[in-house]
Amino acid sequence: MTITRLDRLARNNRDLLDLAERMVLTVFAVLAELERAPIIDRTRNNRQAAMARSVKFGPRPALTAPQLDHARQLIDGRTVKEVASSAGSASVDAVSGARGRW
Repeated sequence: MTITRLDRLARNNRDLLDLAERMVLTVFAVLAELERAPIIDRTRNNRQAAMARSVKFGPRPALTAPQLDHARQLIDGRTVKEVASSAGSASVDAVSGARGRW
């Protein structure tokens, strides 16, 4: 943009504000993009370090190993909901999710 006279620069204040707003948003977008790569690298490095320490990822199991064994014994002829309440779990998903391992 070439400006020959300063009075033409701010002839319409709204246009100037829109231009400034777009410029600020562009600068923020560039800064965010520059920060993205280091964040990804730190996350990857910390994940690998956690895996080397044998940290388990994801939610904790709803049933402990003894509760799961108990649920396996109860499954004959019962619904999953009945087994879940008998095994000491409030979650039906905890028992039905383990169904493939029964």
